[in-house]
Amino acid sequence: MAANTTTTNNKKVPNGLLPILKANFVSPIQTSWSYTIFVMSLGIVLGLTFCKLLQFDNYSRSSIISFAFMMPIFTVFSFLLPSLIVERQYNADVVGEFTGIGPLMMAFISGVPLSFVFTVIHNICSYYHLWRGDITIFPIFFYYCEDGNYIVLAIELIAGTIIPVAGIALFLYGVLWKHLTGKNFILIALLTAIPFALVQFNPIDFISYLFVGAWYAVLRDRIGNIWGIIFCAIGTKLTYFITSSFIQDINIYSTSTLSDVDTTFLYSTIPAFFFGIILLLLVRRYLNIFKDQYFSSTMADNIDERNKELNPILPSIPWFTYIPVLITGLAILATVWFLLFKGAFL
Repeated sequence: MAANTTTTNNKKVPNGLLPILKANFVSPIQTSWSYTIFVMSLGIVLGLTFCKLLQFDNYSRSSIISFAFMMPIFTVFSFLLPSLIVERQYNADVVGEFTGIGPLMMAFISGVPLSFVFTVIHNICSYYHLWRGDITIFPIFFYYCEDGNYIVLAIELIAGTIIPVAGIALFLYGVLWKHLTGKNFILIALLTAIPFALVQFNPIDFISYLFVGAWYAVLRDRIGNIWGIIFCAIGTKLTYFITSSFIQDINIYSTSTLSDVDTTFLYSTIPAFFFGIILLLLVRRYLNIFKDQYFSSTMADNIDERNKELNPILPSIPWFTYIPVLITGLAILATVWFLLFKGAFL
């Protein structure tokens, strides 16, 4: 045996500073959920850098044209590329098993109440922000366009919803989810919802995205694949387009003071919140029944056996194989958020 390694659970564990650093940041003994966070943080920095290099001089960063080009580029570097890097060392079925069109339709329908809840939380946080008189900090990626024609709506749906949500779903609820398999569901929901909210880089809607990320964890667990998340996101965005005329949201991009806000939005958003929560609970109950019935069938038993082959339970590993990369990844994300608060935009 080499002098700079020991063996634990049939894995070579490095001894010495350089072997440990290599095992953490270059070629890990085995990939873990913390390593996925680290790789994602590097991808985000690379994506932001690439977007900065490709920024169009003829368009402002808040234009719909810049938004349409930047979001797909950011998604590729921040989520798709990290997914390939991590899965190169950990071969698993990250997309999940197709469990039928019925659950996907329920996920799509759940986008309706989810849109209501998101809008209410957004309004409350925006109202509180304006009440405090704080300086408005815009997200890293956003656009402002008064002309909401069909082309703009299509761009927002495709470039602003489907593409980024597909990338995030693949990484957080595919790659990261597989590394969390076997842990308590509440812990899994937290470890996916918090990164989901962080990578939005949207201070005003952080709590809203935290709720959305937790609901996506419910869909991923009950449906068994990431497609339910994508269907839900589409349903949420379409609901927003349809209901924006009577369930108003505070447009933080065009509102500068509290006096500009029509307080009548409370009469529509507060009832919408309770209505949305009740509907989400009903959808979750249906999905719970579906999961119990589906995964207790003979077909599901075969799926479980196949998943065990694709996703073997990995042996426990020493703390130094995941703590350094976790701290480094979180530090990178914290730095991006710090620059965002300091006004370092693309």
